[in-house]
Amino acid sequence: MDTLLKRYLLLMLVGAGMGPITCDSVIAEAIAVVVDVIDLKKIQALAELGNSDAQVTLGEMYRDGTQVEKNEARAFELFMKAADKENVAGQLAVAKSYYKGRGVEKDYKKSFYYFEKAAIHGSAEAQHELGCMYRDGVGVVEKSLESSLAWFKKAADSGLDVAKKAWSDVTDAIELKKWQALAALGDPVAQVILGKMYLSGKIVDRDCKKAFELFEKAAARGCSEAQHEIGCMFRDGVGAVERNLDSALEWFKKAAEHGFDASKKALDDLKNAIVSLRP
Repeated sequence: MDTLLKRYLLLMLVGAGMGPITCDSVIAEAIAVVVDVIDLKKIQALAELGNSDAQVTLGEMYRDGTQVEKNEARAFELFMKAADKENVAGQLAVAKSYYKGRGVEKDYKKSFYYFEKAAIHGSAEAQHELGCMYRDGVGVVEKSLESSLAWFKKAADSGLDVAKKAWSDVTDAIELKKWQALAALGDPVAQVILGKMYLSGKIVDRDCKKAFELFEKAAARGCSEAQHEIGCMFRDGVGAVERNLDSALEWFKKAAEHGFDASKKALDDLKNAIVSLRP
């Protein structure tokens, strides 16, 4: 605010019968009111002239009820005018309006269309939203974790923190899906990996019973690592598996005989522990 305008405001306030004005807060408040009015008039004028940035700003004001009466339908009209001029902020606002049904009837397909346009123009927020829609199967032809991952990656590379976590979660989901498919085909390595996921509670909810069942299937195919894991569960009494040192010794022995080094040490340690427990 320039000095002349400040002087003008002071004269206006004094002329209104307020007397000498010395309080900075009163001056600041008066200045803010005038600035708001001037800014609104400027924005409205620019929007009428077709300035897309002004159309988005004015649309936001109507959407939120800032300095003007709230009117979501009017806001949508302004967002659409800006979007038609390839304004990225306008495209993003139109996409959100369609997604939430603000000022226009909810339409996920149209929302996807405008998110995609904004995403292609480099909007990290739009890229993240596309990732969510592909992940959840909303507004897309087909749910796709791979497409979801690609858009989350783009948004994450742009520095959007929420996209970084989403990218990590989808990566885990794809990894889980892969091991589940292989485990269902009887692959013992996949069964062990999936069993460890269930045992640790990483990526999937912890389920010790499911983990034990997968280890048993792999162990039946001669997988020494699975035999070792069963031995550990019996030794420690994990979940629904009751502690049974004799069973633990048996499974460690099987795995050790198949050359699994960790079981050789576990077998020796458990034997020594049992000896030390004897009176």
